[in-house]
Amino acid sequence: MTNKEFRKLPKGFDYVDKYFTPKIRLDKQSRFYINKSSQERLGLSPGQNVGIAINFENLSLLIDLRGTKFRVGSRGYITSKEFVRAAKLSEEDLPRTYAFNEELSHDDFLIFELDD
Repeated sequence: MTNKEFRKLPKGFDYVDKYFTPKIRLDKQSRFYINKSSQERLGLSPGQNVGIAINFENLSLLIDLRGTKFRVGSRGYITSKEFVRAAKLSEEDLPRTYAFNEELSHDDFLIFELDD
């Protein structure tokens, strides 16, 4: 909806945009959790197979939409003990949250950076 489609509000008020930044949570059980609204925004669905890659310089996360090694579960979880091992994360490092970086992402992959 463009600003032209909004009705005029009283002086000093402005509409709040519904846009949000999707996030992925890596929990203490070494699972990535993607909530339903983030799944919809990112085009992910339960049962979909994806690949996962790590950037060792900044520990950012890449989800390869054409990958096949990991499966998005029915409740939005992706089990990834392999990622935790590769990133050399300890139990004390978990949980952690990654925020979607739309500028770096592409049609074939989604990039997430640590969200402090």
